[in-house]
Amino acid sequence: MKKMFFAVAFVFMVLAPLVSSAVNPAVTSFSVSPSSGPSGYFFAFLWSLENAFGSSFLISCIQGVILKDISGGAVACGARIASQVATNDGRGVKIINVSGNQASVSARVIPKDSSGKDYDAGGQTVYIAVSPNPQPIEKFTASATTTISGKPVAISWSSTDLDNVNLSIECKPEIKVSSPSYTAGLYLPCGKPAFQADLPKSGSLTLNFSNSSVDALPYTFTLLPAMAPGVYNAIYTAVLTIMVASDVVPDPVVNYFKTSAPSPVYSGQAMPISWSTENTKGVNLKISCAEGVAATSSKNPSAALTCDGYAFSDNNILPSSGNLNLSFQNNGDSLRTVTINLVPAFKVKIGYDLTRSKTISMDVRKQSSAPPATIAPPPLQSPAISQPKLTPAPPVGAPAPAQKALNQKPPSEPAPAAAPAEEKIPERKIVAVKNTKIKKAEEITKLLIEKKYADTVERVELNSDFGIYNVVGSRKAALFNLVPVRLKVDIMLDAADGEVFSVRLPWWSFLTKY
Repeated sequence: MKKMFFAVAFVFMVLAPLVSSAVNPAVTSFSVSPSSGPSGYFFAFLWSLENAFGSSFLISCIQGVILKDISGGAVACGARIASQVATNDGRGVKIINVSGNQASVSARVIPKDSSGKDYDAGGQTVYIAVSPNPQPIEKFTASATTTISGKPVAISWSSTDLDNVNLSIECKPEIKVSSPSYTAGLYLPCGKPAFQADLPKSGSLTLNFSNSSVDALPYTFTLLPAMAPGVYNAIYTAVLTIMVASDVVPDPVVNYFKTSAPSPVYSGQAMPISWSTENTKGVNLKISCAEGVAATSSKNPSAALTCDGYAFSDNNILPSSGNLNLSFQNNGDSLRTVTINLVPAFKVKIGYDLTRSKTISMDVRKQSSAPPATIAPPPLQSPAISQPKLTPAPPVGAPAPAQKALNQKPPSEPAPAAAPAEEKIPERKIVAVKNTKIKKAEEITKLLIEKKYADTVERVELNSDFGIYNVVGSRKAALFNLVPVRLKVDIMLDAADGEVFSVRLPWWSFLTKY
């Protein structure tokens, strides 16, 4: 018994120092600098060990938080990073927060025992407050701010911190969007992430649009930063708005079609016409056929224009807006009426819109009734062409006022030899302009009001070539002798003596009393 006692005592005395020397490893200090900071900041982690044979370092996983080392390589969250340094150690980590909210990130150091295993009970933890990145998508642009119908637009984006993005498009019933990068024949879904597999953090997309509205519409794209596959930061997105052009081609519009020539025109006299249209690729003319009447134009004076058909070929039509001189030769035996139709061509499809045509009706005197060569056809760019109101011609059979003095010769004076018309036209035109006494517009206005041709005068236009005033005014009347109305009055009178040649009223004026 004594022998056994002494044996146990011996073992205790020998092994006790050895047991007391097996102290657990510990982390004596663990700190981070700074303890809070913005997204993308490098945080320095430092720790000291005691009785340790190395350590493990790890940072917890938080959705939307990305970890990188000092060289830019990825640091796996939740994974233990082992180190063999047994005393003082440290590590720098870049923490990126694309979650949209401030994140509290935890980091932990665990010492290793003599066998190289982590002694979890001896570990320490620190916490870091990381602010969110307010602009995780650095660039989001489009190749055009306004689309052109039928032409694609490219959008592009770039980011440094993100791994992936996705695209969300606005829901508008008029607009459909497709992309070669999406399933062929299908439109991109709206109001949600459009792609099942996220897009790369930097890239581009080609988009095609269809807009069924008659108007261009603003359309918004939202680029979503991905925090994880299928999970997105909806707070700090990138937004882009472009105007999507309408694919609806509006109907042609004829703003006006007019002439400054009075009716009737003399055979061979220049008849200026002008027009303005919208939503067309040009216009054509259709001139009615009249017995003995031929028409030409200043576009090609030597070529006769086709009647009762289109005057110009489809590949040589007139511009959408412009002016032109027409000329008619009446070789018949009486006054002929000709109608000139302006027909707009569709902007996109082939053909003409006959429902939008405008018409001018013109009487053409026969060849023998042409006036003396004192009336020169106005040139294409003469002021008469630019006047918005039609300018009348001198009355049938009456010489222009400026020609009276020219045509009156003393009886004893022999008549001069006839000169070619091309010589007489400029000579007599100059004499007419110099010798015609033109009343002022104010005098004409006063005269017409005094004679009760009009109550008010809106416009007074002088055609100095003909010595004629064309006046537009109005006067009071009573429709059915009850309803007060104003009648538009077109008056043509001699610019020298104020003699009224004609007064035109609306066709319905017979229903009024004035």
